[in-house]
Amino acid sequence: MQTSGPLIKAGKLKALAVASSRPSPHMPDVPTLSESGLPGFTFEPWFGILGPAGLPEGIVARLNAEITVVMADPEVLEAMKVQYLTPTPGTAAAFAETIRNDMAYWAASAQAAGVTPE
Repeated sequence: MQTSGPLIKAGKLKALAVASSRPSPHMPDVPTLSESGLPGFTFEPWFGILGPAGLPEGIVARLNAEITVVMADPEVLEAMKVQYLTPTPGTAAAFAETIRNDMAYWAASAQAAGVTPE
């Protein structure tokens, strides 16, 4: 949405659907692909902060708490909104699960398409 959002708002593009599982808060009138007749297809882009393997749990918890505070700051929220980003803070464990699920999803998609690593 960072690229297409401004063009859609300016009337230069028409949004047909979003790939996320839920409508975007930035364009709530645009249906999802599932709602548009392509059930089961979703793409949930994310940004995150990762550290080295074995990072002590106390440091992970502290970083997570501080980042969550920053993501609630009105200036940060506005900057994210301008870029069509939706903050979704959570736990390190939930983020690790998101990464595992995405890896499995895209590995299965690549295999179904016959894509092989080179």
